[in-house]
Amino acid sequence: MDWDKNLPSILAWGGAIVTGFFAVLSASLASRASTKQLSLKLRHENERDRLEARRERLEELYSLVTRWAKEMLNFFLPFMSVMKGDLTYNQALDMSAANRISLESDRLFTLAELYFHSGHDRLLDVRSRADEVSRINSDFKQLYKTGVTESPEHLKQMSDALTRFDNAINAYKIVLRGYASDL
Repeated sequence: MDWDKNLPSILAWGGAIVTGFFAVLSASLASRASTKQLSLKLRHENERDRLEARRERLEELYSLVTRWAKEMLNFFLPFMSVMKGDLTYNQALDMSAANRISLESDRLFTLAELYFHSGHDRLLDVRSRADEVSRINSDFKQLYKTGVTESPEHLKQMSDALTRFDNAINAYKIVLRGYASDL
């Protein structure tokens, strides 16, 4: 008979325990689902931020490459007029000083090597073409110091080297555009 008396309280306690168990279980499942959703959201935001940072670096690199190429061409073009005999070397130096290369190429090469390394071969080609242009100009400068004020041979070499430099720049820009399409 004691059972009959205590049955309502046992049922109440049992119901409370079962209800509590399911409440804790549902809270745990909801918490787990919320944690998973938050984790996915954070992963998505991190990936989006990473891609955005990479896109910004790519845009900066593309802009630096374009600007550097223009500055290189503007710097060396007056010396071609010296090689033709149209200008003195001092006049070309004055013109080139006005068009001096103000761009820090270190930033350009750092960005390229750190973030876009699969285009490194193209970048090395660009660098070697720029060195070739500088070498031809330096060779002509030495010749000019000996009294030779024009050199069709150096003019042809410089013209061809600047064309190769421009082609190397364009090839590298194609590589960079490939990165952009992958983002």
